[in-house]
Amino acid sequence: MKTTFELENFLKWTAKTNRKHWSDELFNSYPRGGIIALDSGTTTICLAEALLRQDTIRPLTVVTHVLNVATILMQDSAIQVIMTGGDLRAPTASLVGPGARRFYEEIQVPVAFLAATGITQDGLTTSDFAEAEIKRTMIAHAHTVYILADSRTFGYRAMVPFASLSAVSAVITDIEVPVKWVRQLAADGVAVYTDQAPTPVQSSDDFSSSMHMSNWADFADTVDAVYKR
Repeated sequence: MKTTFELENFLKWTAKTNRKHWSDELFNSYPRGGIIALDSGTTTICLAEALLRQDTIRPLTVVTHVLNVATILMQDSAIQVIMTGGDLRAPTASLVGPGARRFYEEIQVPVAFLAATGITQDGLTTSDFAEAEIKRTMIAHAHTVYILADSRTFGYRAMVPFASLSAVSAVITDIEVPVKWVRQLAADGVAVYTDQAPTPVQSSDDFSSSMHMSNWADFADTVDAVYKR
């Protein structure tokens, strides 16, 4: 059975595709003074590290229930970190339960970045009930939701569902995402952003960037548009 990829593997991927370029492109058009919410997960931890390296978007406010994310971002005084209350869940160093849920219910954020353990045609799944509750609440109180996921997440179904595909605006992944999943997500109106522009495949499974698959620069433009609404 496939398990959630480890942080080490994700770091190898981002290193292979030039991590500095990854963060620079991802937040190329991100507005100063923006507000985002960050979920628990290895991909969101990597995103926090990327935010720390990207000084063009300061000041920045990050809302999170994840201790590791807060610990990373607190190194920069220009990043305001707002943490929820809640009960500590040791495996993910995250705060869950009624305290965390009520906190997210009281706010509204322009953009939320979430992680997923599994992505299938039936939707997004995770391995823990308490984490799923927080993810659902974050989605309900965010204008735009992005999923950060390794390509191996596609086709895997974890125990607890937390959202349909149509509940998110886009999935951010690596270029090895299977073609059938790009098509499935496109059918549900979900864009796919990768670490590099897609290359059409010479076969019956040909696809192109017109099928909702774009690179980081296009993603940055969509985030910028969210803040201009």
